Amino acid sequence: MMSNRGYASWYPLYTSSHHLPAWWGRLNHIYNQALPHMQGRRRLLPNSAGIRWENKAGDLIWTHRDWRPGKGATFARLSGKKEIPWTKPVLESGNVYRSL
Repeated sequence: MMSNRGYASWYPLYTSSHHLPAWWGRLNHIYNQALPHMQGRRRLLPNSAGIRWENKAGDLIWTHRDWRPGKGATFARLSGKKEIPWTKPVLESGNVYRSL
C-alpha cells in the first residue's frame, strides 16, 4: 500500500504493551525518505514485481518481488536514513530503490 502513497493500518500490529514491531519503524522511515520522489507517473513493473514512480529526478521503485532492471541502470537502495549504492543485477524484493 505504501508504494501507492497509501497507508497501512497499525491497529492489528501492536502488542498488549502497545509496542509496534521493529520492521514497522523501518518501513515508515523508508516511506518518509521515498515520499519526495513519489511524484509523476506511477506504473506497475512487469509481472507485478513492484511499483515504479517515473519523474524527472529519476525513478523510484518499490519491489514486491525480485526484479531485474535493464542493463546499464544504476540504483541506490533507501534505508530510511541514507541511500546505499546498489551494485547487484537484481533489485531485491521488499525494498525501495532510486535510479541514479
